[in-house]
Amino acid sequence: MAGINAERDIWKHLMEVMDRLKKVEAQARKEREEHQAEISRIQAQHKEEKHRAAERIKELEGKVAELEEMNQKLQEEVDRLKHKDDKDSHNSSLPPSTDQKPVKAPNEYNGRKKTGRTSGGQKGHPGKALRIKDCMEKLKAAGVEPEVEEIGDVRKPYKERLIIDISLKPSAILKRFHAQEDGKCRIPEEYNSEVVYGTNIKAMTALLYGQGVQSAERIVALIKAISGDCIEISQGTVFNWLEALCRNAKPEEAKIEGHLLDLAQVCTDATTTSVDGHQAYIRNFSDAKWAFYVPMERKNIETLAKIPFMRKFAGTLTHDHETALYHFGTDHAECNVHLIRYLTANAENTGHMWCRKLIALLCEANRYRKRIIAEGKSAIQQETLLRLEARYDELLDLAKCERKQHPAHYRWATKEETSLLNRLKKYKRNHLLFLHNFDVPFDNNMSERDLRKCKNRQKMAGGFRSTHGLEIFCTLLSVTETCKRQAINLMNAFRALVDHNPIFA
Repeated sequence: MAGINAERDIWKHLMEVMDRLKKVEAQARKEREEHQAEISRIQAQHKEEKHRAAERIKELEGKVAELEEMNQKLQEEVDRLKHKDDKDSHNSSLPPSTDQKPVKAPNEYNGRKKTGRTSGGQKGHPGKALRIKDCMEKLKAAGVEPEVEEIGDVRKPYKERLIIDISLKPSAILKRFHAQEDGKCRIPEEYNSEVVYGTNIKAMTALLYGQGVQSAERIVALIKAISGDCIEISQGTVFNWLEALCRNAKPEEAKIEGHLLDLAQVCTDATTTSVDGHQAYIRNFSDAKWAFYVPMERKNIETLAKIPFMRKFAGTLTHDHETALYHFGTDHAECNVHLIRYLTANAENTGHMWCRKLIALLCEANRYRKRIIAEGKSAIQQETLLRLEARYDELLDLAKCERKQHPAHYRWATKEETSLLNRLKKYKRNHLLFLHNFDVPFDNNMSERDLRKCKNRQKMAGGFRSTHGLEIFCTLLSVTETCKRQAINLMNAFRALVDHNPIFA
C-alpha cells in the first residue's frame, strides 16, 4: 500500500508539474506573440518615420538648392547695382553734371592726357580783355554816347577808364486820344485796357523764359525787383504774353523747320520732362545754324509719325541707338560717343580687351577724318576705308575668341555684351557712316547739348502744367537757340515777335 501511494503521489505531482508547464508555455507563447506584435509595430513605425525623414530631407535639399540659386541671383544683382552706381559720364549716358564724387578714382579708359601746363591763360593766347575802343564802337552802334567826367587838372595829360552800366528804371507813356469831329474818341484795339504794357517788358519776359529758363513766378518777382516794386504783373499775364509770342513765332518756327528739311543731315535726340505729373518728351532737331524743338507724348513709332518734320524729312538722321527712328528719313548714322560709353562700361564689367581696341579704332578714324577734311579733301580713299572696316570686323572676331577663352564672371554682363555685339554687327554701316559721308558727324552731341536747356528748365522751374505750356516752351526755345546760333540779339528778336515782325530770312 505504501508503494502504491508513493506512485500516486509521484503521478499527481507529475501531472501538476505538466499542468504548470503548459500554463508557463502558454504564457510564454502569449508574451512572445505580444513581443512580436510590438516589434512589428515598432518596425512599421520606424519604417514610416524613415520614409518621412527621407521625404523631409529631399524637401530640404530642394529648398537649399532653391535658396542657393536665389542667393546667386541676388549676388549678381548686387554686383550689377554696384556697377550701375559706379557709372558716370565716361561710361554711360549720364551727363558730366552727375560726376559729383569728392575724389575720382584713376580710370584707365580716360582719354585725357596731362599736358604739364598750369591752369589759366596760356602764353600766346590772345585773351579777351575789354578795350575802350571796341566797347565805344558797340555803344555807338547801340545809340549810347558816354558821359565825360573830368577828374583832376584838365590841363594835364590823362588816362581813360570806361564804366559801363545798365539803367534799370521803368518808363511810361500816357497816350491821350482826343475826340474827333463826330465827338467820339477812337482808340486802337491794342489799347482797349486802361493800362497796357509795352514791347520791352514783353520781350524781357520772353528772354527770361527762353534764355533764363525762369518760371512765371520768378519772372514776376524779377520784374518787380528791377522796376523798384513799381511794376507788379500776374503770372496769368506772363502766360498770356508768352502765348501771344508763341502765336507770333509760328511763322519763324516754320522757317526753322523748312531750313532743316532742306539739309542732307540733321542731328536728333530726345529728353524726358513732365506734364501735369506725367512723363512726356522733348525732341530736338538741329544743325550748326538751326535748332527745332517739338513736344512728344511717347517715343514710339506712332508718336514719331505724328510729327510733321519726321514725315517730311528725306535726309540722314544722326541719333543715339533709337530703332524707332529707322522708320523715318532715308539714312541713319549712330552716335559713336554714345557707343563708346557702352564699350567702356562693357570693358569694365567683363575685362575684355576688344572693347578698348574698338574705342581706339573709332577715335583714330575720327582724327584721321578731321585731318583729311582740314587738308581740303572731300572723301577718304577706298583702300583706307576697306582697311578700317576690316579692322572693325577683326575686333568683332576677337570678341568671340575672348568670350570663349575668358567668359564674363556674371551672366548679366555676358547678356549685355551679347546685345552690344549684335548691335555692332547689325549696325556696322551706321556706326561707320561718318567715314563715307563727311556731312555726317561722328556723334550727335549737338542735339544733346541743345537738350541741356530743357533739363536746366526742369531743375529750375519744374515741369509743365499742360501740353499747351510745353508747346509754348518748345516754340520759344526753337527761336532762342536759333538766334544764338546766328548771333541775333535775343532782345531785338523778341521785340520783333511782339511787333509781328520777321526774324529769320
